[in-house]
Amino acid sequence: MRTLQELQEMFTGDGFVTHNGIRVEAIEPGIATAAVDVTDKHRNLLGMIQGGLVFTLADFAFGVLANSEHEVPTVTLSGNINYLKAAKGNTLTAIAKYANRGRTISVVNVEIYDELGTHAASAVFTGFTMR
Repeated sequence: MRTLQELQEMFTGDGFVTHNGIRVEAIEPGIATAAVDVTDKHRNLLGMIQGGLVFTLADFAFGVLANSEHEVPTVTLSGNINYLKAAKGNTLTAIAKYANRGRTISVVNVEIYDELGTHAASAVFTGFTMR
């Protein structure tokens, strides 16, 4: 299993998430946590957090978890998100946990919260490990 520092260094090469301020927060067996501090650039015309940021954060947390244990990459096959409640806080955190981990196919549940405890979204991602 890769260490937190190894994963943080690995994902500095991901320009999109780096540009948006998304970062790896924690890793442990079967669980990965990612976060982003919300700024004005992350808000839509209504002043709400852009749904695309929430989805990207969830997809990133999935990617961190799915790529934490294997030397070969795992990519997203599909992702589905349900937006549950508008986040009011200034930090979003995504917690990714395996629902099923096969040799080549994995399914990961991702829950997104703000620092106020608002459960903002719930997502499911299916990944393919490129063996």
